[in-house]
Amino acid sequence: MDTANQAFKENEDKIRTQFLTTLAKPESDYFRKISMQNFGLIDSPDCNSTDKDRIDKCNYNIAIGLTSMAKAEITGVFSGNKFSASTQSLSDRQYILQNKTYKDILASLKKDLLGKAASPENEKKVKDLIFPKIKKLLAQKVNDLPIDEKKKSIMMDKIKGIQYAGTNCEELAEGMAADFIPNAFYSPAAQTFTICGGYLGNNFSDFKIARTIAHELAHSIDPCRIESAPEGMKISYTNKKDLAKMEDEYPIKGLIACLRSEKSIMATRQPQSPKNSESATSSSEKKTTDNKETADKPYSFCDGDQITESVADWFGDEVLVEYISQNYPELTTEQWQNGASNVFRQVCTPPSASDVQTPYDHHPEVQARIDRLLLVNPSLRKKMGCTKSHSKFIYCDAKNPDSMAKLVGGKKECPSCKESSPQSPAKNTSTTIQGGVR
Repeated sequence: MDTANQAFKENEDKIRTQFLTTLAKPESDYFRKISMQNFGLIDSPDCNSTDKDRIDKCNYNIAIGLTSMAKAEITGVFSGNKFSASTQSLSDRQYILQNKTYKDILASLKKDLLGKAASPENEKKVKDLIFPKIKKLLAQKVNDLPIDEKKKSIMMDKIKGIQYAGTNCEELAEGMAADFIPNAFYSPAAQTFTICGGYLGNNFSDFKIARTIAHELAHSIDPCRIESAPEGMKISYTNKKDLAKMEDEYPIKGLIACLRSEKSIMATRQPQSPKNSESATSSSEKKTTDNKETADKPYSFCDGDQITESVADWFGDEVLVEYISQNYPELTTEQWQNGASNVFRQVCTPPSASDVQTPYDHHPEVQARIDRLLLVNPSLRKKMGCTKSHSKFIYCDAKNPDSMAKLVGGKKECPSCKESSPQSPAKNTSTTIQGGVR
């Protein structure tokens, strides 16, 4: 159950009682009558009786309907009870929605529930402290990499230009559910970062928030959105009919090839049609002749490719360690271990047999994001008291592209790039909606 529904469920009896109390007041007589009309109770014997018990029964039914309406307003989900909002006349419903009595109750209810979803102190901390520091650290990370100076300047300017846009997540969910959703996103056109209330409640973790912000800001320079800017302020690929060349032209040399490797996260491309499947495989060794079958269709990293999320994850992990190290220098090994476990805590629900299998997910599986990226970072491993290197997977050291290429093993493509298999969907996860760029 999502946070908005959970918060409403925990307060449903209280909400219904508030409506019952209001309906019993003489000054609420008109509000009661329009509610009766709206829920088809205007001719109900109970509602027109002078007997207190029957009036109470009528008011209880009205309160059920009003509570259902409030739930729809707050969570974006209609209830399925006898007096639910989904059975109302739309024109009659508007008389309730615009009624001051109903609006006052709803405003009070929203204020109360929002206090359970997002802390103003946490939002202020993100806006004034964490966001600006993460932005600075991400730009510094790019500056430290062996990138062409002109391209480096473009990338750093783009990061520095991202603005904090607050907590309005109405484009992601209906009703007040947008205030509860555990999510954050970067908007390429607006050059803004938005964080939703679901990340700002009592589950607040500096580890989780720092990595989330770094991940989202890194989408501004991922292989897809690095082209999202006005002419002269973006980095473009010279030949979009040649995927291997596009991968080579990404400013951070060797990073894509490493993240594609079976020794790393194995970022795949979405399976293509039989005609295109072979030529659409992501491989640094693909020859130009392999691209002839798709000569009429340019390649893109923006659709059906896990590399955008993988690059954002890589940057997120890098910046996370820097941020925590600088701001919490006295943390113990155990505290680092606990903090790292919070990074993906909200998305660690294991898939069940009843989960619907999706043909392709542009996010790698959560377990792979943890085991193959987060836990191979040598700086994090040191802080956590682990051995220097992971026993199975390699660290993509973008500072040393030659060394990284040797670890990858030349220019071998990952087996799953040619025939990407369906992945188990992550359940109700912020990371699932964290990319794209949610």
